[in-house]
Amino acid sequence: MKTVLRLFMLASFALITKANAQQQVTFSVQAHEDDWQLFWVQSMMNDLNAGNKVVFITVTSGDAGNGTGRYCSPIPFFVGRERSSTYSAKHAIDLNGGVATERPDSVRTTVNGKSMMKYTYKNSVNYFLRLPDGNVPGEGFPITGNQSLKKFKRGLIPTMTTIDGLATYNNWQDLVTTIGTIIDTERGTDNQAVLHTASLDTAGANSNDHSDHIHVSLAAQQAVAAMPWIGINEYIDYNSPSFPANLTLEQHAAAVAIYAVNCWGLLESKYAAPFDAGHKSWLPVDVLIVKRAPSGNAPGTVAPPSGGFAAQTTPAAAGVAATGVITLEEYKKIK
Repeated sequence: MKTVLRLFMLASFALITKANAQQQVTFSVQAHEDDWQLFWVQSMMNDLNAGNKVVFITVTSGDAGNGTGRYCSPIPFFVGRERSSTYSAKHAIDLNGGVATERPDSVRTTVNGKSMMKYTYKNSVNYFLRLPDGNVPGEGFPITGNQSLKKFKRGLIPTMTTIDGLATYNNWQDLVTTIGTIIDTERGTDNQAVLHTASLDTAGANSNDHSDHIHVSLAAQQAVAAMPWIGINEYIDYNSPSFPANLTLEQHAAAVAIYAVNCWGLLESKYAAPFDAGHKSWLPVDVLIVKRAPSGNAPGTVAPPSGGFAAQTTPAAAGVAATGVITLEEYKKIK
């Protein structure tokens, strides 16, 4: 029975969607600019290609200990990573046809009193909060004062300042509120939405994950805790290659192309591109757990006449059992 359930989970790739006329909104909240491309790209592809608005919120700068350094490039490394991520979202949309424009539009905006960058391209929106990269174990880097989200959440540092010095978060709740404000504002008139983020199962399938992945997911899930109309989809990150591939050959090829565009953006900015075996090993599999389905309607909205959410699944990989939605309870039984 355990084997059957495990195969069931690995093959499942449940995407929560709605069948209604209003614009549907999906939120992807991640620590680093390439996380969504590496760990839940197919969910983003499905929503972008369906014309849904997808709002990406990237919390750290992903500077990897480089701070605001630009070395031999005309732009800092973290800016190169931001641009590369927006190029990937653009490419995911352009794969579906239509007229492509040259670059996403960018503007500096303020949310909850915090300055941040916002990029838009057709039905995609990218927010970059630019907090310091906390390093894998969460101890931070000397160049950014050893700041990290892990220390911030535990109260070991009183405040956290973005690497460009343009915003300071006064406490953990300040960060949670900022993420929640973006989500509540960008959902528009959509009565239900879905949040995609890293799994918090740090003692199980998502053990040994990057500290920033975990703490960004904590902040995002706290931000929507009182918003039951927003569902929560969690994903396995660094451990995903330990599961059998569950993307079709076509989906895998699209995932590779989208990540390759990210790498091309880094090369354009004169930085090395991590298109290596380690990164590519994350691309054939997206392991999803539906942690919470949306329920009820957001304030000021009404349910569409067609009803609520429906589960859709991608085709199973060859030789893997049938597809279907895996609940958090079912997952805990087999982990």
